[in-house]
Amino acid sequence: MNGFDLHNIGKLVKSLRKQRGLKQAELAEQTGIDIATLSKIENGRAMPKQSTLKSLVEKLRFDFGDTLPLFLTEKEARFNELKQKIIGAGDLQNPENLEKLRGFLDEAEKDTELYEDDLNRQYILNVRAAILKFPANMAINTSWARDGLTEAEVIQEKKSFSFSTDVAANLDKSIELYYEAMKTTIPAFEIEKIEEYYLSVSELDIVRNLGNTYYIKGENDLAIDLYIRLEKSIESSYRGKAFVSAGYPNTIANLCNHLIYSFRYEEVVEYANKGLEKCIQLDLPMIPLFAYFKGLAMLHIIYKAKGTYDVPEAEEAKMFLRDAYHGCRLIRRMSTQRNIESLFAKWFKTKVDGTPL
Repeated sequence: MNGFDLHNIGKLVKSLRKQRGLKQAELAEQTGIDIATLSKIENGRAMPKQSTLKSLVEKLRFDFGDTLPLFLTEKEARFNELKQKIIGAGDLQNPENLEKLRGFLDEAEKDTELYEDDLNRQYILNVRAAILKFPANMAINTSWARDGLTEAEVIQEKKSFSFSTDVAANLDKSIELYYEAMKTTIPAFEIEKIEEYYLSVSELDIVRNLGNTYYIKGENDLAIDLYIRLEKSIESSYRGKAFVSAGYPNTIANLCNHLIYSFRYEEVVEYANKGLEKCIQLDLPMIPLFAYFKGLAMLHIIYKAKGTYDVPEAEEAKMFLRDAYHGCRLIRRMSTQRNIESLFAKWFKTKVDGTPL
């Protein structure tokens, strides 16, 4: 039965039909389902086809998500419950939440039946690695990777920046775990072969995390090389819309961020344009973020040429940043809004709308 619980889904359909005051014959007629088929479904002797289930969902007015637990094996249901706990662990800046999250992972690893599954183990290793690199990520975000710094300020902060011994060791361990996670499904995984792999959405997420970790370590060239080849791999392969929606824009966004902190601004503009084009094509809500990257890179290019940000040539860049600012309100990217406010205040001595401070 492929892990489907026929009895439970039948009980759900029958219960909802009775709640709606419908007889079996009435529901069959209103959904276009043969009454004999409906009877088998309700008695747990048949699994509805996708089209049949869709008709029942529409008529009985229940969320398809309500049926998802019914399509899981008992083992899958246990792991799904653990994943929900992990996802809901809360703000990782709170030490109590971090401990809670580690407890959920320990719980999953102790369940031998769950942990022997490659995909489950891969997910757990990915989360473990993310926890280990979190302090290092926070440290650079309050130092040389914070927004609003000039190129000279970034260089100066990097010279005096270093991780504690423990944080640096955890960062190296994080990289090991990302490799281990990838090797659960691609045993011979190597960064240099990314173009040769057809990565799943979960694998793509791990590779991006690996690239971000190299970036945090200060190995920007390695991170950028990884992302450039990853972008080419996704773009050149035939992928469904859902896959591209999940992977391609996020990959370009991370690439733009790494390019900015390597002062490769012309490439930021190039890839930000690619991101804008893909988001418009797929109707994705990341347009303001790519407008922000483009406007920011344009300002840095102007500064290199003119020695100042506040010149007439900056008007187009300011337009992109203003559009990004208002767009970020719609998609609730408050941190990017604050970054743009900070840029205008520092570089132009105005508010975003041009009003003098």
